[in-house]
Amino acid sequence: MLAPFSWSASHFWFSISIFACTFLLLLKFPICYTRDTILVDDGSIRDKEDEILVSAGEKFQLGFFTPEGSSDTDSRRYVGIWYNDKNIKQREVVWVANRNKPLSSKTGILVLAKDGQLKLLDESSSNSTASEYWSSRVKGILASSSMKATLMDSGNLVLSEKDEVVWQSFDNPTHTFLPGMRMKKHMRLISWRDPIDPGTGEFTFQLEQNRENQYTLERSGNIYWKSQLYVDLFRSGDNDIIRTISYLLSNFSGQRNFSSDDTAKGKLNFNNLLSKPSDYNKTRLILNYDGRIQLFLLNNVTWAKFWSDLPSDYCDVFNLCGNFSSCNSKNMSPCKCLPGFEPKSLSQWNKSVFSDGCVRKTPVCNGNIGNDDNFFSFIDMVKGGVGIDIDNAKDCKKNCIDDCYCDAYAYGSSTKSNEQKCWIWSREPINIQEYDDGQQINVRAVKSDTELTKRDCGICGTNIIPYPLSTESNCGDPKYYSFRCNDTAGQVSYVTPNNDAYRITNINRERRIFSIHIDEEQSCGNIDTMKNILHLNKSQVFNVISNCSNNQRMNSIPGLVFSKTSNLQELEIQWEEPEPPLCNSSISCSDFPNSHCNTTGDKIGSCQCNASFKWDPMNFNCTSPSEVTEDSPPAQSKGSSETEKLYVVFLGILASTIIIGCAACCMYNLVSELQPLCHDDDSIALLEFKNSFNIAKFASANPFAYPKVSSWRLEENRDCCSWDGVECDTDTGRVVALDLSSSFLRGSMNSTSTLFNLSQLQRLNFADNNFNFSQIPSAMNHLSRLTYLNLSASYFYCQVPFEISQPSNLSFLNLSCNDLVLKSPNLSSLVRNISNLKELHLSYVDISSGVPSFLANFSSLTSLLLDGCSLHGEFPNGIFLLPNLQVLDLQNNPHLMGYLPEFQSNSSFEVLLLHNTIFSGKIPSSIENLHFLVQLDFGVCRLSGLVPSSLGKLTRLTSLDLSGKIILREMNSLLFFKTSPSSSSYGLKNVS
Repeated sequence: MLAPFSWSASHFWFSISIFACTFLLLLKFPICYTRDTILVDDGSIRDKEDEILVSAGEKFQLGFFTPEGSSDTDSRRYVGIWYNDKNIKQREVVWVANRNKPLSSKTGILVLAKDGQLKLLDESSSNSTASEYWSSRVKGILASSSMKATLMDSGNLVLSEKDEVVWQSFDNPTHTFLPGMRMKKHMRLISWRDPIDPGTGEFTFQLEQNRENQYTLERSGNIYWKSQLYVDLFRSGDNDIIRTISYLLSNFSGQRNFSSDDTAKGKLNFNNLLSKPSDYNKTRLILNYDGRIQLFLLNNVTWAKFWSDLPSDYCDVFNLCGNFSSCNSKNMSPCKCLPGFEPKSLSQWNKSVFSDGCVRKTPVCNGNIGNDDNFFSFIDMVKGGVGIDIDNAKDCKKNCIDDCYCDAYAYGSSTKSNEQKCWIWSREPINIQEYDDGQQINVRAVKSDTELTKRDCGICGTNIIPYPLSTESNCGDPKYYSFRCNDTAGQVSYVTPNNDAYRITNINRERRIFSIHIDEEQSCGNIDTMKNILHLNKSQVFNVISNCSNNQRMNSIPGLVFSKTSNLQELEIQWEEPEPPLCNSSISCSDFPNSHCNTTGDKIGSCQCNASFKWDPMNFNCTSPSEVTEDSPPAQSKGSSETEKLYVVFLGILASTIIIGCAACCMYNLVSELQPLCHDDDSIALLEFKNSFNIAKFASANPFAYPKVSSWRLEENRDCCSWDGVECDTDTGRVVALDLSSSFLRGSMNSTSTLFNLSQLQRLNFADNNFNFSQIPSAMNHLSRLTYLNLSASYFYCQVPFEISQPSNLSFLNLSCNDLVLKSPNLSSLVRNISNLKELHLSYVDISSGVPSFLANFSSLTSLLLDGCSLHGEFPNGIFLLPNLQVLDLQNNPHLMGYLPEFQSNSSFEVLLLHNTIFSGKIPSSIENLHFLVQLDFGVCRLSGLVPSSLGKLTRLTSLDLSGKIILREMNSLLFFKTSPSSSSYGLKNVS
């Protein structure tokens, strides 16, 4: 009997041991309790360490977090998704739910509510129901017991019902793109506000709406960078990189299409590393807070950046240098006007603000058409115009010569194929860059603007070689024959007596100075050192005039960091004024009128000015004769002597009057300086307003932003009317205009702000700042004299207050690119009382209503921008007929319907954009009455029928999109406008 009992006891203790071990293991590994799913009213996630979702394969985790790097007192709490790899040293958040509305304490709860929505609530709310901080906001769903939210191993949070996806985080990304996602037309990556703030930042990366596999990066609504277009004439340096990320962004559905030429040149050095979809499993693409697009690859425990950022240097910034200017990131000053052009604003250009670009010194449409000398070739330029099928270069040139509005042409192959095309620019060429693999572009210019003397050596690349500098023996002055032009590269170099060549970055004829680039590995020192290095100690015509400038140009543009940074070293050298040119016969002096060669026999002489003429070294010619000649009489008569005395007395009186007047002006200015113009109340209000904000470089998107309020200091200048951005009435000293656009301002603003003490304010511009998602203050109605108000791209939030319309004299109102809604009041209520409006810009404001018909009575309206406003209903036809309306933008309102009227002959339209609306009907033949139309976009509309041939009469049109269900008639009359569209494609896709 003992044996069975003994066995039972042993079995009992063995069972207890197993149970105990299991219990201990469960205690040691609490991860066994984690889950990947939330069900309706079951499995909510609270802000606790042990309440998280972990994907089935334990690759991703969802929970509450405070951004790493935040201070210990920072109580902000967000719900996000990050990698669940404990070996990774730093938590990398890939998605944030409540990015713009953090909780202030650990009282949040993520639930799958009864209405079928995923919601983030605050349980500590004093209301009867918890406050909502975020919701999936899926329309048209009904909750059921089968609904669930699951965190997948791809990092995707999926809301589904019976295995049918109704919402997913992959369709609503923040700043990170993961393998398995697919970039769609209206999907956007939006940067964080700064490294520790996941809020909506200023940069947006998205698919080009009218092109496949082309991408744009915008900064506060403005194009900041564009990927290279495969149909462009010229290739950009990021070509291989863009194909790589395009392959990822298309979810590997596209073709990478690497050419054998690319591989042969060794450009695709990472081609083997990312050649198939599985190679991307450990990658992530992010849009950084500072605007850099970065691809990372997980390398064991750290994320390594896989290639250089985009944009990578100054010239990647879209049209940084403006029109008719070239960009070279290897130069200290990257922008340069093309030969024959000059800065549009010299004062801004001298401040390194290049966005205004350059303009022609002399107009070309003035009878010079047909003169071949009006075109000059520049090599190494990028960015194409519009391609036209023309068989040869000669006809391509003639096509441009015959049209005075043709600014430039090129003949070459596109990046898409080796097919030769004629490329035409019929408006100012933009985004021109100097690039090693570029091709030749021919720009129209006036010869007299590029060849100032007959002995000039002409143009080398983007440099005019002025007399006396010489690149060849038959031009310039032989004494200055120290320059070489590489026609193939389009580059001019300075060659030292020791035969060392230095790349020239700039030539300034007026100052007689040229700058040379000093390589990083070369010495860069003071004047004497550089004279020795360049062997200029004995030079009679060249002289080093400054120490070698050394500039680590990395953050010269505020708020930007480029990956391609180089230690730029430049040196300025001045040339002496030239003496009369050398000659060996009279023919040698034929380029210098009123001169002769003084040589005899075979000796070398110089061109001497004729009698009564004098050599002018600044203009390189013999000046006109003096009025007194050698034949003048030696004596004067008594009468003439008396006249001379009276003349001297008159000059003395005149000089005394001028001196007294100048003294009076000086006294007046001195008194004015001692008595500040600015009203004391306004000065105090401005200083208190300044002190209520922080200065943050990431708060403004403009590359040329600067903190204007930094100059607001009483101790340095008591007169606030002379402060940056402030304008006063000269009679009263009251502030009437305040322009603080792009001023790095960051902070909240409310109705108690001292701004509203500026009772005489008429113009207010706060565009491109960061007001921290505060509401527009209702105290705006205190500024009753306002005529101009610009709050665009400034991070205002929530409902637009009715009071903003109470300054009834408003003629300009811009609220675009803010997270604003117009529902109560709605658009109709807001603008009803401001009938003097000339410009109304509300793009990307959530209006969600129709457009009021009474806007057709606003006869002063010149610009109406309602892009992406969720408009619906029928658009009032009468608005099209407003006589002064120049710009109408209704794009991206897919529920807005309407039809085109018969256009009147007095129409002022310059821009008409209806892209992605449901306008229907036909294009009326009266569209020819839009004589001033420059841009027309009917793409992705429901317009139908024949395209009227009268469309071909719009000779100023430069951008046209007719993609949709439109039948083309007389296609040739459309494709060969007198001025060929260039800034965009014709958009004649999907046509039948």
